[in-house]
Amino acid sequence: MPNTLALERILVTGGSGFIGQHLLRALVALGNRPIATTRSLKGVRIADDLKTTVDWVEVDWIDPNSFAELNWEPGPVSVFHLAGVRVPDSVENAYERNWQGNVVVTENLLQALHQRWDLERFVALGSAEEYGEIELPMKETSLAQPVTSYGRSKARMTAMVKEWHRDAWVPAVVLRPFSVYGPGQPRQMFISQAIDHAVAGEDFAMTEGQQRRDLVYVSDVVSALLSVRPGCPVDRFGGHDINIGSGESRSLRQVAQMIWLLSGTEAELQIGARPAPPEELHDTWADISRARELLNWEPRVDLATGLRATIEWARTAESNTSPEYS
Repeated sequence: MPNTLALERILVTGGSGFIGQHLLRALVALGNRPIATTRSLKGVRIADDLKTTVDWVEVDWIDPNSFAELNWEPGPVSVFHLAGVRVPDSVENAYERNWQGNVVVTENLLQALHQRWDLERFVALGSAEEYGEIELPMKETSLAQPVTSYGRSKARMTAMVKEWHRDAWVPAVVLRPFSVYGPGQPRQMFISQAIDHAVAGEDFAMTEGQQRRDLVYVSDVVSALLSVRPGCPVDRFGGHDINIGSGESRSLRQVAQMIWLLSGTEAELQIGARPAPPEELHDTWADISRARELLNWEPRVDLATGLRATIEWARTAESNTSPEYS
């Protein structure tokens, strides 16, 4: 059977980001030459193998003037919308920046796509922060109660995508990944920081680590994205939000201890050396029943295997720094 993904015209927004580059590499391996947009190519680290196998375009989806004259003919059939920002509430103007980078960006993109091209599928990335502090495990049917401006902006983005599916006949779905980790993860994330310290033999100061996270390896997130493909019934999954996680919850203390064991580092793991910011205190745990049912998807990489692969990558790769918005 021919690989139909190789025949598609695919657009990936936020292609220069962590998940974006992993997705692009998978699309290229399937025989596709995707279009990838990024806000700017200056100062962005793009893997060498993606520089010549992907068509890169600078587009700022916040600014309509940036894409007013885009003339892609034929236009994309499938869109993977990964562009967005995550600005902590401790940063000045966090609410406005999250709203612009997640809600306005998505609305402008949908408007442009709907007006110019016949779209067959639109897959957006949501966030576990949309849920806030609710009963575990987190289910798509639960009432979202986000406690951060980022979570609120992502919850509004999800609602808007579902509205477009209902009212404008855009065949859209929101995949909601939980804590994604793996090679190339931005350095400000916990696992990346812990692994960098372990590999460098440097002591690592962390919180008590009681907060729990549902950790999902990046290749599993990519496989979830690719499961929304030709032959997958759009009417079945369209308009849904779907959790993408491991279906398990681990404390950050356990994760750090596993990293120390797997890396063999002699550095000191300083548990309880610093307080946890309020936004880090809530726990996450995904119910992935809907992903199994609608996408025939479930994670394949267990935590030990994923951490081991990320540690080995960190031993040989330069530290990855991703832009706030891509």
